Amino acid sequence: MKVLLITDVHGNLPALEKLLAKEKDHDLIVSLGDVVDYGPWSNECVALLTHPGVVNLVGNHEEYFIHGAFPYPEEYKLVHKFFDTCYPGFRMHDIIKTYRQEYTIGEFSCRHTVGNLYVFKDTAVEIDTNMFIGHSHQQFRRMIGPFQLVNPGSVGQNRGEINVVNYATYDVTAAKIELKELVYDVDIVIREMKAKNYPEECINYYRQKPVRK
Repeated sequence: MKVLLITDVHGNLPALEKLLAKEKDHDLIVSLGDVVDYGPWSNECVALLTHPGVVNLVGNHEEYFIHGAFPYPEEYKLVHKFFDTCYPGFRMHDIIKTYRQEYTIGEFSCRHTVGNLYVFKDTAVEIDTNMFIGHSHQQFRRMIGPFQLVNPGSVGQNRGEINVVNYATYDVTAAKIELKELVYDVDIVIREMKAKNYPEECINYYRQKPVRK
């Protein structure tokens, strides 16, 4: 069984479409959460990942959209601006309410994160099973004691190089995991954000990030 693992799409349809066009040799897609918010295509990304060949897990941004509120203090001004821009036009509430908390493939438990933490490649964290997680937008594979912890990295909002899509594949039969990446045209996202009247601060967040040449 071959599994495509993705996470943190964040409304970035061009990145998701390019990834799915490239990676067709799989039996199952597991999305580890945060399909929505930030990018201008939350509805379209949810729709594209809604079919029997995809297992969708709930992320914190799905939780925000389900409850219709962003729970962080007002000093998180930029993230509030993104939410206030993306949420009013969202129409897929009934679908994201069906997203799972957890899923098991092979010897791995799949969740959005561990204990609501942003887990990076050097974060001190304890696990008691092999895990695939998302949430931190950082791609890594590390050992914690006898267990593997793997983050495929963000599809739609790479915090390092904004035009790089990160993801992973897992051949369950061969017990083989590969961390992969591809480059997409982030200017498509920026143009759509402008067309949908995103606040300038949100557009600048994407515009000012480093890009892979």
